[in-house]
Amino acid sequence: MNNIPTSDDLFASLEAGGLLIDEELGVDENYPDLADIISSGVPSPYNIDHFPVLIQQNVISLPQALVDELAINLKSKSFMGLFPEIGRAWMTIDDQLFLWNYEDGSDFQIFNGVSQIILSVALVKPKSRVWLEDPEWLLVIATPVDIGIYAFSISQNRSLSIIFTDIAASSEGVQMLRIVGTTSGRIFMAGRDGNLYELDYRANATLFVPRCRIINQDAGWTGYLAKSFFPPLLKLYQTEHPIVELLVDSERDILYSASKNSIISVYDIENP
Repeated sequence: MNNIPTSDDLFASLEAGGLLIDEELGVDENYPDLADIISSGVPSPYNIDHFPVLIQQNVISLPQALVDELAINLKSKSFMGLFPEIGRAWMTIDDQLFLWNYEDGSDFQIFNGVSQIILSVALVKPKSRVWLEDPEWLLVIATPVDIGIYAFSISQNRSLSIIFTDIAASSEGVQMLRIVGTTSGRIFMAGRDGNLYELDYRANATLFVPRCRIINQDAGWTGYLAKSFFPPLLKLYQTEHPIVELLVDSERDILYSASKNSIISVYDIENP
């Protein structure tokens, strides 16, 4: 049996390949060159109807009081974000939290009930059966020292109420860069050490479980023992690539995390 192709077979293959290349080049020539489009500014025949058109409707500046605070009082850190659930924007300046209505810049309020630099904040739903009357929202504030839980509500005149619930946990030396909550009231946090943490709280403490604690969801028993009894060994579990983003998929009970070096992790959070 001779499987060696003849010269005629090779020529036929090359001819077929050449015809295919010519066909694709012909298709490509039906469209203008991208460099020509950019340099000329002339509308192209590319079909872009499926892309939404962004139109700037309005520009809302930061509240002047906040601009003044940034210029005068910023000494260390400042972060900002949105609470779309309540139509508020927030910004931290060191140990102060500022909130305002991002639709028109009104309802500017200051919360200064924290004594440490604020690293991250989140507005989350409360767990059930923890308080006699569940608060509307919980405001979770993380500092380098601890993570505190505050009852958060909005009155009929749109003023905000932020009250400390006396529920807090030590950060155990980990800076929490992001905080997210689930519809069932679970709270997850992204640690600068590259680990995912959960802020677990309950109505009352037990003999072995405090009322509020952080749980490292990425560490097994070895990591737990190292953190509890051998703090120097904790460095073995740390990484130079912190988690920088968290996202909850409530429909599938899945949590996604993204690290600084673009590693995406997926967690099943259906069961505590």
